[in-house]
Amino acid sequence: MLFWAKSHIEILKKFILISTLCFLQLHAYSQYTNLALEGGGMKGLAYSGAFEVLDSIGITQHIERVAGTSSGAMNGLLISIGYTGKEITHLNLIKNFGKYSQVGIPILSGLIRFYRKYGYYKTDRFMKELAQAMAAKGISPEITFRELHELHGTNPKLKDLYITGANLTDQKLEVFSHQTYPNMKIIDAVKISISIPLYYEAIFMQPDGSIIDKKQANQKTKVMTDGGVIDNYPFHVFDSLVTVNEGRNQYYLCNEKTLGLKLETDSSQHTMAYHQITNQKDFFGAFSHLSSETLNRRHLGKQQLDQTIFINTQGFNPKIRRLNEKKKREIIRYGYQSTLRFFE
Repeated sequence: MLFWAKSHIEILKKFILISTLCFLQLHAYSQYTNLALEGGGMKGLAYSGAFEVLDSIGITQHIERVAGTSSGAMNGLLISIGYTGKEITHLNLIKNFGKYSQVGIPILSGLIRFYRKYGYYKTDRFMKELAQAMAAKGISPEITFRELHELHGTNPKLKDLYITGANLTDQKLEVFSHQTYPNMKIIDAVKISISIPLYYEAIFMQPDGSIIDKKQANQKTKVMTDGGVIDNYPFHVFDSLVTVNEGRNQYYLCNEKTLGLKLETDSSQHTMAYHQITNQKDFFGAFSHLSSETLNRRHLGKQQLDQTIFINTQGFNPKIRRLNEKKKREIIRYGYQSTLRFFE
């Protein structure tokens, strides 16, 4: 009888210990209320795998604000209106991404568009299907940043959204949100953020955030393109800019409540990826990577890097194109595995 009592006491102690550890772990995960998503073209498929892990360990439900650039902006929109990781994975698997490189009359239309609007492809099909995805969640494609913010106040599944774009006219980064462009349609901000320079047509925006055709442009019109041109990893959106030495120096104070997802070409994290250069393709790839990653990491200190999940996409080419289901699942798995390892 005494042995029975002691054994049950030991079991009870172990149960309390495990329960306490689980509680502390969940409490640690719940510290994250901001999510930052890097741009990366087709590499963005990996995000749905990462989101599945964040959903499963209870982080997503605590996220209140999401920042994204390019493909990160598109995924950020889906998360902000209530999509789960598994739902986004399903969307990824059924979509033919090849049709998003829409040109019209082969070659001719692209060249005319390149001359008139500074980009070869249109983004119309992208926007049409994104609007359908919004409607499927009961969210109007016409919703503005202010309206989403108001809904967020009453529905915890919705999240405030911050999207970046490059303002070529004023030569600066724009952060679109309910604080900066309250009356701007969210889908228009995404359209700007995914407009890869020269590849997709540039977007023409008025000071209030409304999108117009180039024919309607005036002196106030801003020519906009992909936010990744200036900052492809908007982690700093939720940081605090600190000025010291009477304004001579500035740095970003890391927001400890921010979790970032970053798309890498290999397993490098705190250092830049090594590039073997033997031909022109390698040269331009190395040049592009150095340019973008130097900009991406300029605001990142040790704490920001420690709060970043680095997703190794195994050198996958981010070009927008058609992929078979097997390859899609492979990229999605990269996001799942990298996120799982981060929390392990």
